[in-house]
Amino acid sequence: MGGGCAVSGDTPHTPRSISVFAAILLLAAAGALLASWRSVPFVWTPQLVLAVAGAAASEFFSFELAGITLSLAYPLVMCVIVLCGPAAAGIAAASTAVAVDDIRRRRPISILLFNVGQLVVSACAGGGTYMLLGGRALQSPPACLPRSPLATFPVFYTGWWGRR
Repeated sequence: MGGGCAVSGDTPHTPRSISVFAAILLLAAAGALLASWRSVPFVWTPQLVLAVAGAAASEFFSFELAGITLSLAYPLVMCVIVLCGPAAAGIAAASTAVAVDDIRRRRPISILLFNVGQLVVSACAGGGTYMLLGGRALQSPPACLPRSPLATFPVFYTGWWGRR
């Protein structure tokens, strides 16, 4: 076989250029997240917490199909774009970046950082495009929402959230 480098993380060593690229991409992700936050700020609500937790948990239920590992995290990140905007979607995407399979295979940190960066950038860019095309974040939390996460679950579960 050829003497190329394994970018997929099958080896414990990645070339320096890939590590530098991963660091640059992570900085771009931080910039995209900050720009998205300034344009469409969000509030942590029960729906957002549930969507981020669901996206992160979906990585535990990933499956392999034709040699590719798939999960259901991406559709949940797209839902967060519509519900809360691009910055919240970037955070949801970051919660899905490191899969159990990556830890089990002991992927290099540069590969994990690359995954975080590219997922955050793509979620923020997709959300920004959605907003530029006239979309809007559908969430508007009430001022009287309880502060405790455990107290907000019954509010979300009973449907009180949408009532005025």
